Amino acid sequence: LDILINYAWPGNVRELENLIERLVVFASSDTIMHEDLPAEFREAVCKTIDTDLPYSKARKRALDEFNESFIRSALRETAGNVTKTAEKSKLDRANLQRLMRKYGISAAGFKE
Repeated sequence: LDILINYAWPGNVRELENLIERLVVFASSDTIMHEDLPAEFREAVCKTIDTDLPYSKARKRALDEFNESFIRSALRETAGNVTKTAEKSKLDRANLQRLMRKYGISAAGFKE
């Protein structure tokens, strides 16, 4: 629910209607779970914070989720061009590549 509420909905209400229809048809159970959402929704929005974790672990998890989502979005916008992504993000290219390895992100998956 948090993801649906916080999503930007660039396609307005039609996009929401289409998503709900797909989720109802393809959901793995009677309850729609985070895993049932398309990747662009899971990546585009901050995920809910697990308050059962100690603060330091919850903070690290939230930061990792943000970093991975940010890098994927930036790569998508530059069609997988690592140099352009680094420049656009104001990151050192080597640091961007290190983060990509950490999160298992390949630029090849974003090339058009």
